Amino acid sequence: ALPGAPTPGRRPIGIADALYMLFAKAGINHMKEELDAIHAPIQRCFSPGGVEIALHGMDLHLQAQPQHGILAVDKRNCYNEVDRHAFLTECSRVLPEVYPFLHAMYSTESDLICRQGGLNGRAVVLKSRRGTRQGDPWGQVGMALALQPILETIRAEFPEVEIVALSDNVHFVGPITSLGPAFDRYEALVHTVGLTVRPDKSMAYSPEGDLSPLLDGRDIIECPAHEGIPVLGVPLGRPDYIQKGVQAV
Repeated sequence: ALPGAPTPGRRPIGIADALYMLFAKAGINHMKEELDAIHAPIQRCFSPGGVEIALHGMDLHLQAQPQHGILAVDKRNCYNEVDRHAFLTECSRVLPEVYPFLHAMYSTESDLICRQGGLNGRAVVLKSRRGTRQGDPWGQVGMALALQPILETIRAEFPEVEIVALSDNVHFVGPITSLGPAFDRYEALVHTVGLTVRPDKSMAYSPEGDLSPLLDGRDIIECPAHEGIPVLGVPLGRPDYIQKGVQAV
């Protein structure tokens, strides 16, 4: 476990061995099409060009419906807090051929070594019971599996809201009056898989719509209508805002 911020704190780092990493990466490459079929169109993390598909889809939506809004939902420390039982259960349902592999890695606790007083300090063993291992190629799959049933529920209950997700990066696009209830429902559901939404780090944007129905009573960041919103590290919105973001790279 490495020192984290704020101090005092620790960031758990559970790293799989090299042989596991080799087999895991080979498995992901072999199953990309099947993983995409399971999660698309809600989640695009396994789609070829998934980031571009997500970005252009959201941009086209707002161009066609400028009164609509986009809500980028942030969650706290997802990969360290996701409930392993949640993604193992979903894996057994939709990827039974992979379940024994993931079960072998995630059904038991991981030992994390924490040294008090620096690298030469006393070693303390911490038990990691939640989250994925650092750098595990299947970590993204685990997150996607845990969130997929929740996102499917949101889609069924709010069909007017488009869901665009890449693993833990979740965006809602649609009528502003529906974004707030969808956000509240999502916030409640992710608790069932061990995750916590951060409204104070979530962001909302609309080119021409009134965001007050979404912002009222929720500590969500409002992105200026004359600018835009950063989505997956890319500026989305007005041409000047996009140009400014490109020049800053």
